[in-house]
Amino acid sequence: MRTSFPGCDHVSFVIMFIVKPRRRWWLWLPGAVLLLIPVLLLSCSPAAAPSSAPNSADVAAAREVYARVNAARGSARPMRVAATWRELEAAAVLGGRTAGLEHVQFLHHEGQGILVASLPLARHLWLNGRAFLKPDEQGQLRVSGRLGVLPLPAPLVHSAIDLSRGFLRRRGAQVPPLAQMVTHFAVDEKGVSAQMRLPGSSRMFSTLSALRDGGIETPRVAAHYCRLVEAQRIDPQRDFAVQVRRLFEGADGSAADNKAAFVALAILVAGTDVGLLAEERKPLLERCGEMPERSFELLGRGDLVKHWAVSAALATAFGSQASISVGIWKEISDSGEGGSGFSLVDLAADRSGVFCAERGGQAGQAESARAWLSKARQEDLLPVSALALAEGMSEEEFRARYTSVDSEAFADTVKRIDSTLAVLIRF
Repeated sequence: MRTSFPGCDHVSFVIMFIVKPRRRWWLWLPGAVLLLIPVLLLSCSPAAAPSSAPNSADVAAAREVYARVNAARGSARPMRVAATWRELEAAAVLGGRTAGLEHVQFLHHEGQGILVASLPLARHLWLNGRAFLKPDEQGQLRVSGRLGVLPLPAPLVHSAIDLSRGFLRRRGAQVPPLAQMVTHFAVDEKGVSAQMRLPGSSRMFSTLSALRDGGIETPRVAAHYCRLVEAQRIDPQRDFAVQVRRLFEGADGSAADNKAAFVALAILVAGTDVGLLAEERKPLLERCGEMPERSFELLGRGDLVKHWAVSAALATAFGSQASISVGIWKEISDSGEGGSGFSLVDLAADRSGVFCAERGGQAGQAESARAWLSKARQEDLLPVSALALAEGMSEEEFRARYTSVDSEAFADTVKRIDSTLAVLIRF
């Protein structure tokens, strides 16, 4: 009998393996079970179609969903939040690509929303997952799923959600039960809607970051931020490189301290902690006092300062892939109607910040990164040649030049930017 690997005509092989008459066949049972696992989970093809490169409308749709959900955070009473299928599809695509997945879809069928994701594995194999979202008779959200061909019934999924919530709560995240956060869930031909009441500060991002790489130590962030505020109060400087030098001259050269320093820098120049400090941010700012000057420049531009610092903080907290993706989505959004246009200059500043944070957060390079940053000039943080890159491109102009952010032409441009940064930033 001719057989094939998981995802094709492989079930017959396992059946044959189990039932074919042989002496002491039960001795083969453990092996059959082990073979059955990939049969159930893996496939030769993705269940989700490859997503096309996002455009400005996709980014705008995803931002709309985020803005509505975010409005329900900290609300005194539940808020009605609705999202169309178009908006949910855009949010799924952007979220998937930020996580490194290009095969993600949000579908609707028979009164339920279906999130489909496909993860490529070795030897042309795929792990396909589906999450089914629908209301029960009381209007409560019920989530079931499927991993490969293995069904995951709602009771099992909700038990897993409760276990995950308990795990996160033990590590400091304030996450209420799903049934408290989402009620009156409904699905119709337009999209989904629900009453939502989310905690104003769940510390979710900081907890997840801590699980990933040990997290950001708030006392270190506070120490760096207060030191920068005091230095700026004594000697105000708009030069962004001065702030970087001040920051890393006082760092101890460890990976943990460098990570905290990048977050402190984002708070200083952009007023954001990228969601890491949650409830501790307000007391931190009160303890350090009012920031006397928040106008900084990099190569004569204030916008590049925020691109560099926020991208570095995001990379520190959530990884380079997430930070780079957020930067690209921002430029795609800017290329839409009324925006400032797609800027490769901004993108270069993003990638420079990511490059420094990525290496500065590695134990083997932390001290050399600190030493280099403690002496960095503006032209070290971003080459002057970057100012000659194209910017202000409308979506039509960007498409005429690059087609999309998935094109080889755009990838080649990004490689040239990265090559310049690699020569410039040496540590």
